[in-house]
Amino acid sequence: METLKEKIEKHFVENQYNNQEKPLDQLKPDVIKYLKTLDPNNEEDFTTAIMIAVHYIPKINFAREFGVSRPTLERYIDGKNAPHPVLRPAVIDYILNQLSE
Repeated sequence: METLKEKIEKHFVENQYNNQEKPLDQLKPDVIKYLKTLDPNNEEDFTTAIMIAVHYIPKINFAREFGVSRPTLERYIDGKNAPHPVLRPAVIDYILNQLSE
């Protein structure tokens, strides 16, 4: 049986591979559930959360909210960098709030 994480990752990989935008609103409830289960101190989980977030939240809004440059945000997305562990729960909360609106 496919886990929630596998389902979400499969959806985003298919979108990138096919270069198509499938309706993301269909997946939003599952994304919210998934994000609530993540450990923000786990590097892989945090990177996954950021990669998901930029499909729903404009990168410029995300960068402005946390006072980071666009290149820094790109490093977060690529998993090459992440904010201090103390700030990560706030980032996840921001993502969840944006998705819940």
